[in-house]
Amino acid sequence: MQGRLVRESADQVIGKIPASCQPEQTDAETTASRMIYVFLRRAVCVLKATAREIFDESAYDRFLARTHSKRSVTSYRAFTCEREDAIAHKQRCC
Repeated sequence: MQGRLVRESADQVIGKIPASCQPEQTDAETTASRMIYVFLRRAVCVLKATAREIFDESAYDRFLARTHSKRSVTSYRAFTCEREDAIAHKQRCC
C-alpha cells in the first residue's frame, strides 16, 4: 500500500511518509502564503527600481530611448556630458 511505513527494525524506517503525517494547508494558509509572497516580490521590485534611479541606470535607459541609441561607451559619454550640463545650468536659490 502506498503511504505506509515499512519497518525493518525499531530504529530504521524505510518507505514513504504516510499522508496522515503530512500537514495539510488550509485555503486561508495558502492565501496568506501567496499574499506574503506577492508582497515580498513587489517590495523587491520597488527596491530594485529605487536603486536604478539612485545610480542613474533608469536615467541612462531613458536617454537611450530618447536618442534611439544603443548601449556603448560613446552613448554613455554623451549621457554624462548632457547630465553634467544640466546640473551646471541648474539655478541655485542661494
